[in-house]
Amino acid sequence: MRLFFTLLIILLSSFSFAQNCMVPQDLHTSVANSHTIVEGKVVQQSAVWNASQNMIYTLSEVEVYRIFKGQSNLQSVTVVTQGGTVGLSKIIIEPELELAIGDFGVFTLESSPANLVQQGDYYRAYGGPQGFFKYNEAHTSAQSVFFQFPHLKNDLINPIAQQVQQKTRVIKKWKPLPKKGKSIVAKAVSSSGSIANFSPATITSGTKSILTINGSGFGATQGSSVVQFKNANDGGSSYISPAASEYISWSNTQIQVEVPTKAGTGNIRVTDGVNTLTSSGNLTITYAILNVTSSGNTYQANHTNQNTSGGMTFTQFNDFANQANAAADFSWALDEWKCSTGINRGISGTNTTTDATALVGINLVLFDNGNEYNASTLVFCAS
Repeated sequence: MRLFFTLLIILLSSFSFAQNCMVPQDLHTSVANSHTIVEGKVVQQSAVWNASQNMIYTLSEVEVYRIFKGQSNLQSVTVVTQGGTVGLSKIIIEPELELAIGDFGVFTLESSPANLVQQGDYYRAYGGPQGFFKYNEAHTSAQSVFFQFPHLKNDLINPIAQQVQQKTRVIKKWKPLPKKGKSIVAKAVSSSGSIANFSPATITSGTKSILTINGSGFGATQGSSVVQFKNANDGGSSYISPAASEYISWSNTQIQVEVPTKAGTGNIRVTDGVNTLTSSGNLTITYAILNVTSSGNTYQANHTNQNTSGGMTFTQFNDFANQANAAADFSWALDEWKCSTGINRGISGTNTTTDATALVGINLVLFDNGNEYNASTLVFCAS
């Protein structure tokens, strides 16, 4: 049995909650248990409420470049992930696959349950976050949550093809990015530039805190260039970038930017996708607060005094409450959390009728009794 719990707003640490809640799923397992495997690029996204208006799903349209397994005539696939933003309402499921427009890589997919969202031919990644193998900017390597693939062809593409033993069909060819120094972007980052320093060295993320980056070769204007921070949700194996509204100023020698939610401790980068400048020192993130991005603007989500005692109260579903060891361990962990954050979280009573991983009007702790999530996930949380 796996544990599921839901609450209104959760304060994130700079460590990877997601990684600690998953069993590593290797490439062979992903390929063997997927009925469709494609190489593709996320070109469009939308978020929708389900029919019951108690869960948001994000629909990511993936333009197919190659088909390794499954139907040979796919031009695109729609990948469904739990959580998303509709207006100023946001639901976050952790761990879950988080895709962004422009993400390129290999998707190992299974059919999405028919009743998950509105009618349509949808897929979901097998193993959730572990069902996507993201290419680097130059398309020379790839990575998943736990594994690195330093040589794209030898370490990822060929092993998939050999295991599937189905002729790979090329739907669309992608062109390799130009060599360094031959930028395709106006106002590009200079290959001879550098990050000299940044301040402050210790900061929080998702709190509108501003980081100042000093150096050279950033470009007179931002253009298509971005600042990248380590992704706290995968232990820093990938990078995330701020929303457009979080950039304060940009010049050839200095950048000021708000540190985005889920940025983690580690080095920072400035890149245009061709040339990348990396800091020699690490930025330390002490904690992160969840944000909601709507219509290009980012808003900080704050805790509310839901239980009128300075916090929130959890209700345990009866099957969880009846597992004495599990209930005791959860109570201990909640006390540690409460003492560390100063937010009054408590437990009150049990519930025998509500068994759902969606918005149900209460903060619920329960076991995964259905097909809510994948086999490689041990614990997941909805905020």
